[in-house]
Amino acid sequence: MNRKVLAAGLGIALVLQGCATKPGPDGTPATTGGLDKRCYAVAAAAALTCGLIASGNDWVRAAAACSAVAFAGCYLASNYEAKQARNAAQVQEEFLKTNRQLPARSLVTVYSTSVNPSNAIRRGQKVEIASRIVAVKGTADRELKIEEELTILDAQGRPWGQPVRKLANTNGEAGEFVSNFTLSVHDGMSQGMYTLRKRLFMNGTVARTDERSSFQIALIDEVGAPVLALLSQ
Repeated sequence: MNRKVLAAGLGIALVLQGCATKPGPDGTPATTGGLDKRCYAVAAAAALTCGLIASGNDWVRAAAACSAVAFAGCYLASNYEAKQARNAAQVQEEFLKTNRQLPARSLVTVYSTSVNPSNAIRRGQKVEIASRIVAVKGTADRELKIEEELTILDAQGRPWGQPVRKLANTNGEAGEFVSNFTLSVHDGMSQGMYTLRKRLFMNGTVARTDERSSFQIALIDEVGAPVLALLSQ
């Protein structure tokens, strides 16, 4: 059969998967949300494109991989949230308890990551990648822009898709922020180890990095579906 027809068929199947109903918490059908449908559409377009340009007999594998990468990137970019837990004055007051004066340049005093849930979950479920950010504004800085970037690395250490970079302090202030990336585990994600590379930017410059969190798709459940096991956080 013509590759274009097969690639188009794969793309259509992905769109239909996104439109299909899924069981709700009580076991009754629940319609997939608008975001899921949108990201499945992005995944379908990626599968179609990669399937058409791939060489040899690897086009099916290439289409599936492109689909999973596109879906994850779409979901991460659309599912980032950051809330301010303490204002700039509160953070400054805390800083001055152990320091004689405020820094000349803006400073990150805390950047930590946690992953939830910590136990194994099935594909199709969501992983919450949360951060705690504490930043003190420097006396020489007129503006403060705090951005957080997340990259997923595969078992070989290769970037899995493009980094997703989001603004954490939408109000332009310093303080303490609690942020959260949400990743929906796509059916096309292959088994193996995935590392979460996080970078925190202050006014465009990398201030902190964190690569201590990882997860592995390795187990098989009773119905033969891959299970996501978080290994460290």
